[in-house]
Order: sequence, then C-alpha cells, then structure tokens
Amino acid sequence: MNNWFSWENQGSGIAVVPHNGIPHLVVLAADHPPAGSVGFYTTVQLTDSPEIHGRWQVLPFNSEVLAIHAAMLHTGRVLFFSGSGNNTARVADHKFGSVAAGLYTSVVWDPQAPAGQNFKHPPTIFRGDGRPFDFFCGGDTFLGDGRVLSAGGTQDYNKGNDLGQRDVAIFDPVTEQWANTAHMENGRWYPQLLLFPDGHVLTVSGKNQFNGDLNPLFEIYDPVAGQWLKHNPPQSPDFNGLPFYAHLFLMTDGRVFFSGGRMDDGRFQRPGIMAFAPNRIDFQVVPAIVDGFLRNQSSSVLLPPAQDQRVMIVGGGPPDDRTSATGTAEVVDLTQPNPAYQLAMPLSLPRIHLNAVLLPDRTVFVSGGAIIHEETGVAPIPRLQSEIYDPATDTWKPGAVASVVRMYHSVALLMPDGRVMTTSGNPPPYGDLVPWQPPQPNEEMQIEIYSPPYMFVGGRPAIGHVADEWHYGEAIDIATAQPGNVLWAELIRSGVTTHAFDNSQRLVDLPINGRAQGVLTVHVPATPTLAPPGRYMLFLVDQNHVPSTATWIHLS
Repeated sequence: MNNWFSWENQGSGIAVVPHNGIPHLVVLAADHPPAGSVGFYTTVQLTDSPEIHGRWQVLPFNSEVLAIHAAMLHTGRVLFFSGSGNNTARVADHKFGSVAAGLYTSVVWDPQAPAGQNFKHPPTIFRGDGRPFDFFCGGDTFLGDGRVLSAGGTQDYNKGNDLGQRDVAIFDPVTEQWANTAHMENGRWYPQLLLFPDGHVLTVSGKNQFNGDLNPLFEIYDPVAGQWLKHNPPQSPDFNGLPFYAHLFLMTDGRVFFSGGRMDDGRFQRPGIMAFAPNRIDFQVVPAIVDGFLRNQSSSVLLPPAQDQRVMIVGGGPPDDRTSATGTAEVVDLTQPNPAYQLAMPLSLPRIHLNAVLLPDRTVFVSGGAIIHEETGVAPIPRLQSEIYDPATDTWKPGAVASVVRMYHSVALLMPDGRVMTTSGNPPPYGDLVPWQPPQPNEEMQIEIYSPPYMFVGGRPAIGHVADEWHYGEAIDIATAQPGNVLWAELIRSGVTTHAFDNSQRLVDLPINGRAQGVLTVHVPATPTLAPPGRYMLFLVDQNHVPSTATWIHLS
C-alpha cells in the first residue's frame, strides 16, 4: 500500500473483491494535503503467491538449543550457540554443559544432511572459574580467517541484574571445536563486536562483572598475538557512552558509525561517527529524526551495495513494556561531509525485536518481532507477516506469512542457496525447564525457512570454477554459462547475529570488467575497509534479479 502518509484524513473505506479468482482488498482513502483534496486507492492480494511473496517452510526437527546466537559458517553449516539460554534453572543444574545429558551450550546444524544425522555437538568449553562458558548475551563476530569470536556473556544472573563474564572463546568451523583465548579487562554482558580492516576486533559496552554497571572501556583484540589492547572512549561532550549492543558499522574511510540502535538501554546517546587515532577517538554527531528512545531492539543494516555507504535503521520501540513499537525507517548517506538521517518509507507493520537480512537481489528482508515489548502476563501481539524493502525505489512490499512466532531472542540468517533461516524466540517469563525440551512456550526451537520470490521465477544462473582464495585489488575470472545475462556479481559476508542485529553481513558489488565465452571477469575491492577480510558468499544475479546459489571464497 506504499504505507500512505496522511496530511489530514478525510475518510477511507475497504472492500474485498475477487480478481482472477484471488481475493483482493480494495482500499480507498481521501486526504486533504496543502495542495487540495486528493483520493488514493490500491489493491492488496490477500493470499500468498510464492512468486510474489515467497514461501515459508517449517522443518520437521528443532534447533536442539535455543539459538539466541547464530552464525552461518563457510562450511555451509550453521552454528547455534546459547549457553544457558536465559534459563536460571538450566544454569543452576549440575549437569549444565553435559553433552552426554543433552544439555548442550552449542550445536552445529548441517542443512544438507538427513534428519537424525544433521546435528553435531561440540564439546562444552569452560571458563576460568571452571563453570561452562555461558554464551548467553555475549558479543560475536567473524575473524578474518572465518573463525567465530565470542566475547563476554553471562557470569551471573544476579537476581535480574545480569553480570558480564570476562572470558572469550573462538570457534573453528573446520574442527567444529571451541577454544579459550585471552580474557578481557572486565566483564561484558550485551557488548558489541566489530571487525577492523586489519583483522583486529573492537569490543565495546556491556555490563561489568561487579555490579552490572556499564563497562565504558574500549578494547581491541589482536587475534595473531591473542591479546587485548585497551583504548579510552571518545572524550567529546557529545559522547555519553555507547549503549548495550550498540549497532556499529565499519565505513570505507576506516571510521566507525553508531547507527543509534541498541538493546534495552535508555542511555541518551545520539548516533555518530567515531574516528580512531592512536591516543584518542573523535566523535561526530549524526542527527536523527526519530527519537533514539524508540530505537530499542530496532534493526540496522548497511544497505546494498556497501559502496553506497547508506545505513538504514528501522523499527524498534522504547525500553518500557507499555508503548507500541515504531514502524519508521531512516536512512543516512555516510558519504556526505555532514551526514544526517532522512526518513524513508516506513514499515507497513510497526515491530520491535525484528530481524533484517540482506538478500542477494539487493533487497532487505524483515521478519518477526511484535507490536510491543513483551511483558510477563500480557498476551503478545506477534508479527507473522514479513516485509521486503527495495533501497532502489524506497518501497516496502509484503512477504509471505510465517507459521512460527518470532519475538525476543529470535535470529535470522541468509543461507548460501539464497533462502533465509529463522529460529528461536524467548518471550517472558522465559524458560524454566532444565532440559532442552520442546514444546516449551517460552523457548521456541522450531526452524522455519523462508524462500524469497526469486526462488520461484524459474532458471537460476550458475557459478562454475572460480578460485576460492581472493586478494584485494586483483581481477578474478568466474566460469558461468551465460556471462552476458549477469546483471550483478557480488560478495555477501557471512552473518552472525543476536538480539535483532547482525553487523557482519554486508553486500559488496564486484564491478564486471569483462565478459568472454563462459567467463565473467570481476574486480575485487582494493581495500579491506570496504570488504573486511573473511569468508564471503559469491553470488551472480541475472537480469531478472534472480541469484545463483553461492560459492564460498576467502578474501584476504
């Protein structure tokens, strides 16, 4: 419906009418803008058509842990890691972390393996005090070699004022094993991690291990030396401290953008850009239109392609349990000398704790969430209808309606075949059973897969032989049957997500330099500020915006 804005509503009406045997909703509205009265009308199809809306499919098995954290591995498998999973009964049980007892802290799912053979269970890793490493509410990112870094998490539930652990772990997708690495200076619960162009990892925010106050220290992890370096935060009067799970993005000039997105944090901190120097961090405010108070549990994405340097923040709501979510979307162009947010077309359905996933046809898929922050004793109002945003036209269109409710602590990831995996959900009063025992109404473990409309159009381009090791600035030949039919070649970085945000995902355009018989030649980005080192999915997209299945490459 183009999410109409009304200057002065003069009345509206709706009716259901058949069209080509399919029921449609006809919507008419009268408005009175400054130029004079006008009328609007549109029709909305009331049943899903796969080629228009896509399709959902619930898988016949569950995720085996409450997947509060999830990562798409370059092996084609998916890592679900949870720790105690927001369950005080589980963490208090003496069997917590026992793989033999089925009280896993993480699992690896193989989408290609048959049911019964599709899950592996990495041995539980332990922290310095001898307790199982509790991933719950830690921060995660991919390292440049494709391993997963998980820093912080839950040291103690502390009667609701959760305390952060100092411990840090690394997961190797090849061996499917966790390993301890150097711990941080202080604990972090709800931290944010960001990979730098040199392969180091910035870690900020989160609750400390002492009293649950904000950990203000910036720390940078060096994966080669296996050590942490301390860095003072910005000293600008405009900087009050990054909120919990602050939404951060690496810019092409090496600076770091805070979009304003956060998690359960009413701290007054405006969006802005941080410029890192050896002895200081400068901070530049980026004005927003929507009050940051409403961006709790919002989602932020670097719109495709990454070369455009446009960030969108969408949805969210206040930290309280009474005010409805917002549907507003704002976009900022970071290439401008003094960037500021501008309003974009809003969501049709306002929602909080939504998930936003970049698709290879260069749209943004939004799913899940609820109309209000969940509260114990109050019936939730979930959002089952998905939506798809096209940055080129600044429009949203409806996607298919899901079967499984996805609210707080849900996750979504792009898979290499172009589909989107969703799982988890953890509304209050949260889980209280020790085993991973579905169905449990407050620990949703069903997996539901979304197939976008491009999966139903017909033939897809295919990628033949291509080198799997890429280096910055070089030309790469990609074998494909119809190079003249390729509209875009692109890299999409593996996603790792938690708490409605995934800053690992980014779509990088590969300029096409040549088309020969059966070969497409593309140019690799020259700098790691545009495409940080790591594992990427290589997609080819045809003239109908239909993507290939991805091939994995390593960029270094």
